[in-house]
Amino acid sequence: MEESKKWMKEGGYGNRISFKDNLAHTVKLIKDKVDTIPDGHGGTIKGMKYLVEEDQEQKTIFTGSVGLISKLALCEAGDVVVIQMKIANNKSFYTVTKAGAEIGEETPIADDEEAPEEVSW
Repeated sequence: MEESKKWMKEGGYGNRISFKDNLAHTVKLIKDKVDTIPDGHGGTIKGMKYLVEEDQEQKTIFTGSVGLISKLALCEAGDVVVIQMKIANNKSFYTVTKAGAEIGEETPIADDEEAPEEVSW
């Protein structure tokens, strides 16, 4: 099984964080970039890819969630944050906590919601 572990590590497959485990992940933000991934239907999903450090190991996070991206946009490289996906009323959303205070909006944006084109005041 050692060769399998080596193959996974070399391919970077064990270095991705998935929030579908519903666990809170404490990460140090290193850098971000716009990226795409295959959607499984012949197209692509555009989103953000984050390089982070979790448990002294570099890992990546990819998300197309406007809610999560908007919260991480309020952070800086080097910040340590706790990210967790939660489910309420059959919708998933993310909480991001920095230094014990939750970052972002009072009302969560669901992952499948589109950002409004215009803001009405």
